[in-house]
Amino acid sequence: MKDKIDMASITTESFHPDRIEARLSETLSRASHDAVKASLLTLIIVHNKENNSAVENLLDGLFGKRPLRIIRVESGFNTPTSIDVSARCFSGLMRGGICFEEIIVYNGPDKKGLDPGLWTPLILRDIPAAVFWFDKTACLPAVMKQADHFVDVCIVDSGELEKMGELPQDFFSFLYSYFIEEQKKERRVPLVDMGWRRILPLRQSTALLFDQDNLTPSLKEIESVSLNGFSESDMLLYTGWLAQQLEWRFVQRNGHEMIFITRDNNKIAVTTGKKTKAPHSVVITCRKTGSFSITCVDDHIAELTSPGTTNPHVMCKQNDSEHILHEIDTLHTDPLFYKIIEKINTFRIIEK
Repeated sequence: MKDKIDMASITTESFHPDRIEARLSETLSRASHDAVKASLLTLIIVHNKENNSAVENLLDGLFGKRPLRIIRVESGFNTPTSIDVSARCFSGLMRGGICFEEIIVYNGPDKKGLDPGLWTPLILRDIPAAVFWFDKTACLPAVMKQADHFVDVCIVDSGELEKMGELPQDFFSFLYSYFIEEQKKERRVPLVDMGWRRILPLRQSTALLFDQDNLTPSLKEIESVSLNGFSESDMLLYTGWLAQQLEWRFVQRNGHEMIFITRDNNKIAVTTGKKTKAPHSVVITCRKTGSFSITCVDDHIAELTSPGTTNPHVMCKQNDSEHILHEIDTLHTDPLFYKIIEKINTFRIIEK
């Protein structure tokens, strides 16, 4: 059920959200029956219509799990900015059903949809609100500067942004500049990256490789790391994590090779292969103990190999809907992620 309201002539100054709320309440009542109507969170999704299918799949994965008010700011339209209001409810046997309240702002050439003054009045008060930025980041600072007092967290996805054409190194440096460096001057909403959570199983598997008293000292003997099959953004996050945790200092990058120096002045080379459909793998070579490796057999099973042993390991990967569900449930920024972004920012030395 959808009610469309033409927004072409409505300016921020004359916009009255009561009209939207009334339509939304009427639509929700028709759709809900005995379902849970109270939303637990407002989720604002900023995206381009080219990514509409990915956003729909994400929401389908959330449907029936949490009652949400969803405000979608969808760009890429040649008609004046307009808005659709709808509701849908999932009928569950145990809880009587869970509903989505959905408001879609179709952002036109007038760019009114990207003015938070248009849609922040529709954010539910006294409950959390999250922005999921699923578009290129050119407009993010201007939008978030106005919206950050209304929301509790900003969620990005470095992997998806790479697919949209954003250069990962530049993107992470932007995150550092806007969310970390400028926060020293004025408040910034907390930041989380679904890409950081996506590589959690890889980080856990790496830690497990060396989780024995006789193997832990090998971490100080690493001389090379080879990464195969990973995207550039995942590679930077993983390499940044290693460099931060093991106190490596970045020296230079030459194509697919990055050079680091340890606290003991030992050289470490991190090499990357192109992202392919072949199994992802990580090979860590140590001077004395030899090679440790992680080979992803499929989306859930990896083979962990240390000198003399090979063991299967369950990698608890989640889909994107589960990732964002975790983020909106916790509304928590991992302090380590901020340190990783700061470390990646040091990788900007001119390539040689």
